[in-house]
Amino acid sequence: MVGRPSEYDFGLVKAICIRMSEGEKLPEILKGEGMPARSTFFDWKRTYKDFSDLYVNVQQDKGELFIEEIDETIEDLKKSKIDPSTANVIIQALKWKASKFYPKMYGDKVDIMSGGEKMPTPITFISASNLSNEQLEKFVKSTIQKNE
Repeated sequence: MVGRPSEYDFGLVKAICIRMSEGEKLPEILKGEGMPARSTFFDWKRTYKDFSDLYVNVQQDKGELFIEEIDETIEDLKKSKIDPSTANVIIQALKWKASKFYPKMYGDKVDIMSGGEKMPTPITFISASNLSNEQLEKFVKSTIQKNE
């Protein structure tokens, strides 16, 4: 028996990622003959950008699979193959998983202002009671100018 590969092989990585995107679990894939050790797999993922980019895409694909499973669960519910409470538990779990695997598409965070860019938080606390009317007016004007 040949030992586990330790030299990076993008073809092997791609084959593993395809299997993962089709729903196979990584631990089961890595048990197969000719597969790298789990530690090697994760070392490659951290070391090689082409692999880490592909891996991100695979995780997003898995998020899509969870949404497909939700649709299947709904169909099973409609056909009375499962009861509503069981369907609800399955759907909630799959929604949660989809939100973790593909947060940009299925996550709970809604960003309607910044287009994904980090926005400054121009929050300044002052005690207006200690300011004269002139000082307060100057502060308000400068704050408005900063935010335009």
